[in-house]
Amino acid sequence: MNKQLFPIGLVVFVLVLAVYKAYMLASGMQAGWLTVLLLTGLDQLFVLLFLLLAVAHGFSSSRPLRLVIRIALSILAAIFLIDSFVLLALDDHAVLFDIGRYSVEWGVVVGFIDGRALAAIFLLLLSVFLSCVYSRKIKTLSYALILVAVLGAVLSNRVATRPLASYAMISTADLLAGIGPEPQLVAYSNQQIDFYAALTPKPVTVPRSKPDIVLVVVESLSSINSMKVSGSGDTLARFDELAEEGTLFRNFFANHQASEGGLIALLGGYPPIHFPTATPYMFDEFADQPSVLATYRDQGYVTEFLTNADIAFIGLDHFLKGLGVDQSRGRDEIATMRNAPRVVQDAPADDLLYEQALLSISQLAAGQQPFLMVLATTSTHLPYTHPEAGPDTAEAVWDWSLQQLAHFYRALKQQGFFEHGILLITGDHRQMQALTAVETARYGDSARARVPLLVIGKAFARGALDERLFQQSDLLRMLGNLDQADSRLSPQTVWVERYNRKYGRVDSIDQLSVFDERDLGREEHRLKLVGNRIEWLQRRPDFARSMETRIHSQRSLHQQRRTGPATQCQPEWPDRLERPSDQQGLQFGVFNHTGLDGLLDIEILPKAQKQILDAPGNIDIASLPVDSTLLYSGFIHVQTEGDYRFRVGAGQVACVSVDKTRLLSQSGKRAGADEVSIWLTAGYHFIDLRFLTASLQSVPVLEWITPGMRQWWWKPVPAERFFQGEGG
Repeated sequence: MNKQLFPIGLVVFVLVLAVYKAYMLASGMQAGWLTVLLLTGLDQLFVLLFLLLAVAHGFSSSRPLRLVIRIALSILAAIFLIDSFVLLALDDHAVLFDIGRYSVEWGVVVGFIDGRALAAIFLLLLSVFLSCVYSRKIKTLSYALILVAVLGAVLSNRVATRPLASYAMISTADLLAGIGPEPQLVAYSNQQIDFYAALTPKPVTVPRSKPDIVLVVVESLSSINSMKVSGSGDTLARFDELAEEGTLFRNFFANHQASEGGLIALLGGYPPIHFPTATPYMFDEFADQPSVLATYRDQGYVTEFLTNADIAFIGLDHFLKGLGVDQSRGRDEIATMRNAPRVVQDAPADDLLYEQALLSISQLAAGQQPFLMVLATTSTHLPYTHPEAGPDTAEAVWDWSLQQLAHFYRALKQQGFFEHGILLITGDHRQMQALTAVETARYGDSARARVPLLVIGKAFARGALDERLFQQSDLLRMLGNLDQADSRLSPQTVWVERYNRKYGRVDSIDQLSVFDERDLGREEHRLKLVGNRIEWLQRRPDFARSMETRIHSQRSLHQQRRTGPATQCQPEWPDRLERPSDQQGLQFGVFNHTGLDGLLDIEILPKAQKQILDAPGNIDIASLPVDSTLLYSGFIHVQTEGDYRFRVGAGQVACVSVDKTRLLSQSGKRAGADEVSIWLTAGYHFIDLRFLTASLQSVPVLEWITPGMRQWWWKPVPAERFFQGEGG
């Protein structure tokens, strides 16, 4: 008879890891033991589920079942380990959605695997094999641990503030939301898009004198570390010295907590707010959107982007190409960097970046056109690694990096750049570390958004401080007004939560915070975007109407650009009356036509070319003409009223129209598939589905998610839902 065994090793490993994680987080926050207890309690929901599974292992006398449970426990412990160490390193959870994207960048990932991580991995592997007999004492102990986990989870979730609660491995609120019904996510209609398009957006104000512009985006440059900006911290002493050369904006706000969001805001000229039909891949989604950089190019500027990182990392190269940057180069495109030693983020040190920038500036200055150059640094990214074998501490790394920035400034000055040039220095986001009590006391709810901005140029007073509220997305947009001390810059600033995938759905993808100039951003006004609707999560502020208009205008424009202009997919249906018949299937035709628009009338085809298909995919694409359009026409029958999501195959150039309203025009530019939502009543709805054969690597497909199903539960529309139409 098999003994009942308890996986004591894995249980102890998870309990110790929970306490270690809480202690390290609290240390970073400069908080005491009460915070350690609270953070430990927040992970007790995960611990509880883990213990219940361990108890099931203890009661089982079946070896195969115990093996399955032990494998499950090992996987859960490994996930907890990865999440905890990523959280400690980057102040963010190890979202499974992102792990697949970052795993190919092994040079970046390996930089975070230090001695502590290796020790933890070894202890995890050891704990997998440690078991004990599930005796009466061990049973009593396991029951006591379960009781403690229940009490800890309940008490901590009642007491914890929202920032602290975000560190929990499993959030009670997120879990309940994840198992609840999906919200109705409806895209902007054509009428809404037209309405918001008629509103006047904030114009881009390029400086009249057309100065040369250099924008240095310093990795993780944070206001709280500058004595001159925040009144605390001494890490940025060299930055404070450099600030005497220009005007320092002390209430400058980042729009996002990661580099991609910061670059989108700075170069795009808008907060990186998610919009209907978009996927969570930020660089992909904003690559095809209008940008302030394009306006500068229209005004005669030559644009260049330089970084010492891999410019292909998470699609940065695609984003820059979409913006129309004249030249963009990274680690592998610059000879002096290609074979240089890698420091952090699998990138060479910042001094090589500044050297290359000075060479490029000399070449650009010799031309007749003004230029806008953007530099993105890496050396101050976590984990801190000194480029010249100095101490791997924040103080030493920042001192070295800012010394290189000061050298760069002096070299620009020697070249005469400031006779007709402006140097902008800011951060892409706040440091990826837990908020401290000092930060919260200094900045209130907006502490996580605070980065400094230093502007050096002839029009800006040396050693001056500017207290106006200002945000990344308005920097290049309002650069022409920056030297006018009486002008308002950003009356309200926007903070976009990072997109996270949890429990099978994208969470936080539509959560924003708005800060107002009247209290210098201390109070947070939170809102949630549900499809094309806005919900304020607290009291509705008095500036709500203007903010809602700005958000709707931006998101509806981005949705329209995402799905493509109407001329790419504007069917012209015949005037005859259409009604569903009782015959299943779709009318199908192949047309000698290279676009998705225009009148494609199946009824005028010769009889031999007309077909009836029971579903879009039931064709042999190898037999189709290369330059032609496929048209499926008929009715789709829905049994339940609600929000239906549709998409076609990834990479396919296609058009979907329902009830003679164009819903989706997929360009095929992206690797993923576009999605669209529509509210349908129960009954029959006219459908017009078109594909370009040149884009078909696989058979055409129309998939949907019906009301109540999860956002990832895509299924082909069943053949029994399609019905032929009949003319009247």
